[in-house]
Amino acid sequence: MKLKNCRYYKINLPIEKIADIDVDENVRYDSIESIEIGNEPPNVLIYLVNDKVPEYVNMYPSVKILITNNGGLEDGLWKEIPDHVEYVISNGRIRKNKNKFDFIKFEDNKKEIIEELIEKGRINECTTLGETVLYLACDYSLEEIALKLIDRMSDEAVNKIAHNGRSAFYVACCHRLSLVALKLIDRMNDIVVNKCTCEDTALYWACSNNMTDVAIKLIERTNDKIFNFIDYTEKTILYWPCRNKNTDMALKLIDRMNCKTINHWDRCGVTALYSACENNMTEVALKLIDRMSKKAINKKSTDNDTALDHAIKNNMTEVIQKINKLS
Repeated sequence: MKLKNCRYYKINLPIEKIADIDVDENVRYDSIESIEIGNEPPNVLIYLVNDKVPEYVNMYPSVKILITNNGGLEDGLWKEIPDHVEYVISNGRIRKNKNKFDFIKFEDNKKEIIEELIEKGRINECTTLGETVLYLACDYSLEEIALKLIDRMSDEAVNKIAHNGRSAFYVACCHRLSLVALKLIDRMNDIVVNKCTCEDTALYWACSNNMTDVAIKLIERTNDKIFNFIDYTEKTILYWPCRNKNTDMALKLIDRMNCKTINHWDRCGVTALYSACENNMTEVALKLIDRMSKKAINKKSTDNDTALDHAIKNNMTEVIQKINKLS
């Protein structure tokens, strides 16, 4: 069943049919149209608004399942959901009403839930969202369980990419699970290693989280496109090792990045060279200057200072001389 162009839907369906509902990603949030299916009171209510739980939920005591795109439910809106609702599906996850939707207490059971799945030997299965038990263990930062799972899972399950475009390896990098990521990387196929979501990559997170050993291994296997990824704040992957003062990681990235990306600056006018000089990384700065344009080298940040200003502040003699020579 395809639903679109509506603000909310009142549906009466058998519970087992809920999985057949497909909500259009391009739904219009400003529409006030509604669709009612069946003559009986609805047992499912889908709403697609981003501010608060609508009053319609209280109007239908028959509603047992609430489906929403509102990620804010995790941040305090649970108290607005009435007790008659038994399940909430938010951001693709189904959560049971337990103790008046005490989300924190429900999440406290996550380890037991995963251990139960392992005990039943269901380690290679995945949810309707394509998430394996390993994916969930990484998502919940259960490092010890994840490490045990890796050796027991099939290659297909280890390399499984969920419907959101993320793998267990990607999630391990997101949550700074270095031991898990290092153990996984040797079993990852090239598709998973080079998988790029709409937002970022595993390499991006390894660099962002200063996971040196993981990043170095990834650099050896990653294709050129991934190295030149720019995030939504206009930051390149190289920004992170320069900010974290990680010289080894920065030098290896520079060798794989194209000149356009190396010359790139973010929304604050900050280049990789600016960050390298700010953090007194002479070797990185010198290597960057060799591949940068004069415009990028002399770019002023929103603080109205340049890479040279920081080089002078940190007494980086070689860097100062090289920039002045180019100018």
